[in-house]
Amino acid sequence: DAFKQQLTAPAANPTDEERKQVAQQTGALRALGLVQGDVDLLQEETNLSSEGTSAYYDPPTKTVYVRGTELNEAVKGTLVHELTHAWQDQYYDLGRLPRLDTQQKRDAFRTLAEGDAVNTEKAWVDALNPTERSAYDEQSKKDGEAATKGIKTVPDILVAGFGAPYAFGPYFMQGVEASGGLS
Repeated sequence: DAFKQQLTAPAANPTDEERKQVAQQTGALRALGLVQGDVDLLQEETNLSSEGTSAYYDPPTKTVYVRGTELNEAVKGTLVHELTHAWQDQYYDLGRLPRLDTQQKRDAFRTLAEGDAVNTEKAWVDALNPTERSAYDEQSKKDGEAATKGIKTVPDILVAGFGAPYAFGPYFMQGVEASGGLS
């Protein structure tokens, strides 16, 4: 509960401007047929981030927060991912993400950060011995199933948007690295 509260606290009291933006976003998604019925996008975004997250790095506090107290292989993998964000923050100031002036810049920056962290986590997983890898795979599957149950009311478009940097970022980073890396 403390983890969820820490994760969702910033969204607990949206500003009037944020409410206005969400109302416009809801209208646009409804017009495109991507959401139906009475949907509260603010609440669904909160559900998505709190249920689908086992740990996260918070740039303002320079802290990694972890759900629960069990340090199994899947949690260790997530910690590798989140500690990569801590390293990135030291060099690239992840805290500037919300201050970037366009959604396109924010999406690109997040995709770079998540792509790098996913690739780092994958390299760590690839280095596990067979017993550790089996435990990692089993726990990750179990955690994924639990997260899926927790977000069953979240519109698919929000799930896709949340997951896109994790899905496309690794390939984007591989392309960046193949072309000579970041300058």
